[in-house]
Amino acid sequence: MDKIRLQNVTFTYSPGTPYAVSALQNVSVGFPQDCFVGIIGRTGSGKSTLVQMLNGLLKPNSGEVLLDGDNIWNAPRKIGRIRFRVGLVMQYPEYQLFEETVEKDVAFGPKNLGLSADEIKQRVREACGFVGLPENTLAVSPFDISGGQKRRVAIAGVMAMRPDVLVLDEPAAGLDPQGRDLIFKGIKAYKDATHATVIIVSHSMEDVARFCDRLVVMSHGEVVVEGKTEDVFAKSELIEEAGLALPEITLVCRRLQENGVPIPSVPYTVEQAVKALSGVLCTESKGGGAQ
Repeated sequence: MDKIRLQNVTFTYSPGTPYAVSALQNVSVGFPQDCFVGIIGRTGSGKSTLVQMLNGLLKPNSGEVLLDGDNIWNAPRKIGRIRFRVGLVMQYPEYQLFEETVEKDVAFGPKNLGLSADEIKQRVREACGFVGLPENTLAVSPFDISGGQKRRVAIAGVMAMRPDVLVLDEPAAGLDPQGRDLIFKGIKAYKDATHATVIIVSHSMEDVARFCDRLVVMSHGEVVVEGKTEDVFAKSELIEEAGLALPEITLVCRRLQENGVPIPSVPYTVEQAVKALSGVLCTESKGGGAQ
C-alpha cells in the first residue's frame, strides 16, 4: 500500500469566478514507503499544487488524499497533526528563518511536538548531521551564514520533526552545483536513515535522474507517466511531449548511438554513461588487438 496517495483529486483556483484556473484534473498517484520520488513538469503543470495537497495546505475540490489509507480530511480540525507527519519544505525556505541561533531554529518544530529537552537536542544534531551542518554552526545566528547553509538549516528544521513523509518543492533552486549536491545528499541520508517517503519537485532532470527511485511526470494538471526512474526515462517521447528536456548525458549518448557507437542502452546519469562507454571502449580495444 502507498504511504500517501492522491485519489481522483481535482483542484481549481478561484472556482466559480472569471479567474478560475484548473490546476489538477482527476489526479490519482501514489508514493510508496521508503522511496525517493521526483515530480517533474513545466511551470504551470500542477506540481506545486499537488505537493500542497499532501499535508493539507490545500484541500481538493473533489477526491481524497490518503495517508496510510485514511483521508486526511476526515477530521478537518485535526489537520494540523497531519503537518507533523507530512513535512513540507516550500521554495526558498531560508526566508522563514527567525530564531537567534541555528540550534534554536532547527529546534522550533520539535518543541511544538512537546518533546523533552534531551530529545530535542538529539534531534537537532541528527538533522544538522543529515544536511552537513557542522557542530560549530549551531550557536551561530542563521543570518550570519551563507545562503546555501541557510537553506540547509531550514530543511533540517523540518527533518528534526521526523515526518513520515518529507516533501520538498525545488529544494536546490538557485544553488551552485556544490550546494545542490549537499542538499540532495542530505535528503537521501534522511530517507535512508528513517525509511521515510521523500517527494521532491525539481526542474533539474540531472538531479532526479541521479537521486530518485521513481518519477512522476506532469503536464497541464495531469500525470503523464509515472514509475521507476529507468522506466520513465525509457519513455523519452512522453517526457519530451510534456515539454521537458532529457538529461544532457542522455542526449550526448543518444547522438553517439546515432553515429554508430554501440551503446547497449541510453544512460540517464553520468555514472551510467561512464560504465556504458567503458564497456564499449574495452570491447573495441580487445577487437582491435585481435586484428
